[in-house]
Amino acid sequence: MSEAQLALDGGAPVRVSPFATSTPQPDGRPDPRSAVAAALSEWVGGRTPVLCGSREEAYALALRHALGSRDPADVEIAAPTIGGEAAARAALALGMRVLPIDVDADTANVSARALAASVGERTRALVVAHAFGHPATMPDLMRIADHYGLAVIEDVSASLGAAVGATPVGTFGAITILGGGPGHIVTSPEVAAVLPAAPTDVAALEAARDDLAATRAHPAAPAAADDSAWRLALAELANAPAELHGRRQAAWHLAYELRQVRGVSSMHHGRSIRHGYDQYVLRIRSVLWNRSLEETAAALAAEGIPAAVAVASMLHEDQDVIAPLGDDERAQPERFNVARQLATELLAIPLTGTLTSRDMDDVAHAIRKVAAASQRVDAPR
Repeated sequence: MSEAQLALDGGAPVRVSPFATSTPQPDGRPDPRSAVAAALSEWVGGRTPVLCGSREEAYALALRHALGSRDPADVEIAAPTIGGEAAARAALALGMRVLPIDVDADTANVSARALAASVGERTRALVVAHAFGHPATMPDLMRIADHYGLAVIEDVSASLGAAVGATPVGTFGAITILGGGPGHIVTSPEVAAVLPAAPTDVAALEAARDDLAATRAHPAAPAAADDSAWRLALAELANAPAELHGRRQAAWHLAYELRQVRGVSSMHHGRSIRHGYDQYVLRIRSVLWNRSLEETAAALAAEGIPAAVAVASMLHEDQDVIAPLGDDERAQPERFNVARQLATELLAIPLTGTLTSRDMDDVAHAIRKVAAASQRVDAPR
């Protein structure tokens, strides 16, 4: 039996044991919410967090506050078609329209060029989600937002610890939100926060949060998390520097190992970018590949390597988002050529700080093995 034969076809898998994961133990402090707020503030430029019960609730607070007394029916928010789902749900629940924006081919973040070509008279806010932990091109986006008077809401759920130059993500926009979830530095979906740039906005956001909870105006808002979720979040934030260091080391190792695999490339980032590495995202060049993205993920899984299609949904294909826009030319499919291409080519591999160089060697070996069995022999070199 050939060593190169895929496990899907009866060959031996690269590995059979799962990757190790780490779950930091809570430290037992009596007031975990206050401690989490203090820890988050250190990561986001000293901003004061207003704690929430979910990422969507945090978005609802941020949007209501950023747009003030405007009639929601007259408001449109711009959001990346990849990674903008939570923002879109919150905006639609508040009666606002959502304008999907195409993404940048190098990062899968909202494209500055596409944004500039799409801003309309009713566009009042821009959501930036920092896809997969990769910082968006914030200086360019901020210039466009300033020009059109857009409130910028940064979502650092997947990018805590990332930076553009010396500036941490989450410190560019008027309001930052964070929501816990699988793969993030903070993993519990019951832990979330809104962090305004202006300290004077904290009291208003706290009042709005309490009003939201009392009136249950936002039906998706869950009950408040018990202390266990906040204690875990506190332990995770204390462990975050080591976790991020481990993820970056693993990602750099893998990028080095894959640098000459034909048809496979890592997502590009320049020297001024510090990545959060919520996931390691590969781009499978479909023109060189005779296996679908789903089939590629299945082949890697059979080799013992966890992998998944990175883009599960896009706003410009969501009828709840598109229907209110009617025949608006900015919502037409041809405006989203980059996102459509990336959705067929981006593959995600989970990262944790516990991964070793041996683990990354196994991942690289499996990818090379799948690549050898998947490359088109008739593709141009």
